[in-house]
Amino acid sequence: MPNIDRTRIHHRANHAISGTTRMFGSLTAIALAVLVVGMWTVGLFFDSREERLITSFTTVVTFVMVFIIQSTQNRESRAMQTKLDALLIANDRLNERELLGLEQMPDATIKDVQTEVHGNVSATDG
Repeated sequence: MPNIDRTRIHHRANHAISGTTRMFGSLTAIALAVLVVGMWTVGLFFDSREERLITSFTTVVTFVMVFIIQSTQNRESRAMQTKLDALLIANDRLNERELLGLEQMPDATIKDVQTEVHGNVSATDG
């Protein structure tokens, strides 16, 4: 069985996903989509066969893009959370034991800590 470099495959997949989100989120792609929808709306170019083709294509693209966007969002959230954790650790005035890993706590705990943090910020500002 050949040796598979999973890290390299994972890196390439992340790179491809990032490229796809950049491409589909570009101004050119958005303008093209608006143009196609505009032509579709006024009935230019498209008969029922082409309309079915466009509908099928948009369904497939939408399905795949949901997963691509979620993957990108998860990666960006992890990176942002890591940066925030590093800032918490570097700031001596904050109780990092209470705040580190807060995103994994129940909503009630997060709201309690949020109220406490906002109260502390108001107290130090005034």
